[in-house]
Amino acid sequence: MTGHCEACAIAPLTTSLFCTWSIAVRGPRGRRWWIVIGTRAPLLIGSDTRDTACFAQHAFRSGKPRACTSHSASSRRRPRQESPSRSTYEFEQRPAIQSPWHDLPMNDAERTAREYDAMAGDYAADNAKSAYNAYYERPATIALLGDVQGLKVLDAGCGSGEVSTWLVDHGATVTAFDVSPAMVELAQRRLGDRATVLLADIAEPLSFASSGEFDLVVASLVMHYVYDWTATLQELHRVLHRQGRVVFSTHHPTMDWQAHSLEDYFAITKVTETWSKGTGSFVVTFWRRPLTAMCHAIARAGFVIEQLVEPEPLKSLADRDPTAYANIRTKPRFLFFALRPSPWSD
Repeated sequence: MTGHCEACAIAPLTTSLFCTWSIAVRGPRGRRWWIVIGTRAPLLIGSDTRDTACFAQHAFRSGKPRACTSHSASSRRRPRQESPSRSTYEFEQRPAIQSPWHDLPMNDAERTAREYDAMAGDYAADNAKSAYNAYYERPATIALLGDVQGLKVLDAGCGSGEVSTWLVDHGATVTAFDVSPAMVELAQRRLGDRATVLLADIAEPLSFASSGEFDLVVASLVMHYVYDWTATLQELHRVLHRQGRVVFSTHHPTMDWQAHSLEDYFAITKVTETWSKGTGSFVVTFWRRPLTAMCHAIARAGFVIEQLVEPEPLKSLADRDPTAYANIRTKPRFLFFALRPSPWSD
């Protein structure tokens, strides 16, 4: 991809899907900016994270990067709570792919986008067939969705589009979004014109959606990348029809507690792991929290819990990967919620 930065009058840039590098430039009003190139969509990072502008949405469509107003400093943003990390833990002692942007100041969405951009192809290939996704998490999510024929569905954090594909195959009208430009591109390739796929942040107001627009919201393995669950769930409540449902999966609190927070189960802790995907190792950051914190956020956002599920893996996994099957049955990895708007909520 080649393009010209309209904001800073920088010379044309050229990138490929897997290169990652950065250059420092002087932007508007003399600010120092970093151009970070790690996917097909370059990212402009200001010296203050509030100055960050995302080039990706325009770059996908026109081939020329420019600042996306939905991420600019002048756009309206929900106040974000942050909490200092209590601990950092590397799940596997393997060298991680390092990028020039890794130590730059950034919020959760910016960090998650860069981490998933770095491993998008490898993650998507693994997700399609892995024991923990194809034989455990995805079947459990689908089981909670029920009959989706004729429903308007929002797939929040759609990744490469695995759940969205199932939804459209079963008669739903789907709007999907993800914070990672590389994942959005993979989902667009997979779904074509069968669904609307957008670049958006689940932790910010969903300006593309009207109130009460969707019959069903799905968020598969997304919520643990969000610090402030209450604000995020309140926004999902807004876009949901009064008779609608939210179905989401997240990390099981006991799994992350045993791995990352043995000294305090009740802590909400920022965790960094190194994941092996394909032939590489990739840094991934998320938040772990106790079940009590999850339930309190759900109630404060105006929902009631319809179902709380700890699913079993598919029995066919026992033959395909008996070790993974045994691990899931003795150390559950994920927790699943089905929510409805509270009859007492506004």
